[in-house]
Amino acid sequence: MRGKVLRIAGAILLPVVILFGLALPVLATDPPDSAPTISDVHANVYLIESGDVLIYGKYNIPYATLPPDDAGQTYIFRLLDTDGVTPLGVVTPFPQFDNGYNEGVFGFYFSAADNLTVDQSYIIRIGQNPAFFDSPQTYDYSMSVSEWTSATSKDDNRAELTISIISLAGDLESAHDVDLLESSVGGTVLSDPIGENYFRGAIYGLQAMCPDLFLVQSLAWDTTDQDWNTTEFDEYGTRFSGTFIGTASDNTSATFGLSTPSLMTIIFALPIIITLVIVSSIKFKKAEPGWLATCLVLIMVALMGWFDMALFALVYQLMVMYIGYLWFYSRTGDSFGSKHFSYLAFVWFFSTMICLVIEGSWWGSTQYTVLNDLSGFTSIQIGGLVPIPAPNIFFFRGVFRMLLWDYSFYTGALALFRWIWLGIFTGAAVWGVTEKFAPVFANFLRIR
Repeated sequence: MRGKVLRIAGAILLPVVILFGLALPVLATDPPDSAPTISDVHANVYLIESGDVLIYGKYNIPYATLPPDDAGQTYIFRLLDTDGVTPLGVVTPFPQFDNGYNEGVFGFYFSAADNLTVDQSYIIRIGQNPAFFDSPQTYDYSMSVSEWTSATSKDDNRAELTISIISLAGDLESAHDVDLLESSVGGTVLSDPIGENYFRGAIYGLQAMCPDLFLVQSLAWDTTDQDWNTTEFDEYGTRFSGTFIGTASDNTSATFGLSTPSLMTIIFALPIIITLVIVSSIKFKKAEPGWLATCLVLIMVALMGWFDMALFALVYQLMVMYIGYLWFYSRTGDSFGSKHFSYLAFVWFFSTMICLVIEGSWWGSTQYTVLNDLSGFTSIQIGGLVPIPAPNIFFFRGVFRMLLWDYSFYTGALALFRWIWLGIFTGAAVWGVTEKFAPVFANFLRIR
């Protein structure tokens, strides 16, 4: 009976043992021909965002006869703190050439959120995977502080990274007899596809850190929402504060119960404007030259701080209305409805552009928000040359913002102007678009 039980138990356990035996990896990877090494190490900062770090360099895991499994499985690279124990980052060799063995490139990237301390003698450890080696070994390389960059700006760090990667690629070209670099009009870049594919895999995120290394560059325009303000323009209004001019104008304004901008407009700008229009009408038999000179006067008065911003925008919007009237209603051959819609659309667009320019006060990279949205495109740049447009999904957001007339100088009682423009020109623009495209959409639905 006992023997029968043992036979039954053996019959049950034998398949299980066989299955477990098959599931266990075979520890068959040979040791390297000599000790693996790390060399040509560099550390750059501020490549994508302030506070990020990239530690990169060249490794050599020498094998004349390549193991059956690639180095991405058999070897592990770790970045350790200066104590040699605390792990900071882990990567594996990218097995594009010689299955990842012999010479290759590695990279540890840390975002600003990782808060890695710079200028430290970190330890880079090459370790053998215990699943593939009977007696796994480790090989350490201690970084030198001199391997850290002294550059602080993004442009300088990217320039250093570009030079270093080109140098590393040149070394790998000789080691693996492949072309990793090529020349373009914009300079030396990684070859397509071999060089680009390898370095993207070896140093994750390299294209974002160093776009100049790639022939085709995807450039994301800055479409971050910008809080527009009138800070620059408002500074003009206080330029005479504390001077005898500011004191005299403020006291005179208080005597007449007016604000300083309103008073100075009446006693200084208005007489000049009226004179210019009268002289133009007498000499040239038309008022347009006088209005052109008036534009210069208004700009001068605004820069002196003697003209309210909302009124400044209003005057130029009225000029747009007049120009639109001359353009559309002096022509023949169009129906009144067509002219009327075109006129309102013209005034709406150019009045909005006037408000954007005045409120922005100056144009920098963060002031392009609405214009980027309205362009309908982002940019793909090839070889550092002319950008090629690509669709921008934020187009309709830009149109919506323009329809609202939400500018910082339309506040208080002056908000009345905003609602007038919103009711007349925005309503006309929406009505016109609906009238033009509704039949097309209806026909499309009928076809479907």
